Amino acid sequence: MSVLIAACLFVVSCSTNPKIETVGNDKDAKGCLASAGYRWSNIKKECIRVFELPIQLSNADNSFSAGVIISQDAKKAEVLTKDGDYILDKKADDSYLNESANAGVFLKKTNGKWEFGKIKGGVVEYTEIVK
Repeated sequence: MSVLIAACLFVVSCSTNPKIETVGNDKDAKGCLASAGYRWSNIKKECIRVFELPIQLSNADNSFSAGVIISQDAKKAEVLTKDGDYILDKKADDSYLNESANAGVFLKKTNGKWEFGKIKGGVVEYTEIVK
């Protein structure tokens, strides 16, 4: 009986192509590790974590957050939301716009806080979290 058990264990241990799953191996096309909260930034040209950015935004009920990156020359801003990432062009000192037909969005500073939303209707979707 013990010879039979040993033989079975040997066959199982020698099987070809054992399936090994690596936890946390979910890199996106740019190599960012999503399970660790990383996303690609087109402005920084590197993987970043939105919750570590200096400018943090939150929606009205605080259920979603977004982050803002302003380029070193301040000519562009990148807003990373749950719905996508947006690159906006500087229009004034405290105002950025992306006026594309399908994603018309704004980023502006109002009363000392950054606000992000859709141009159509001027709806503010996210407001800066002041720490």
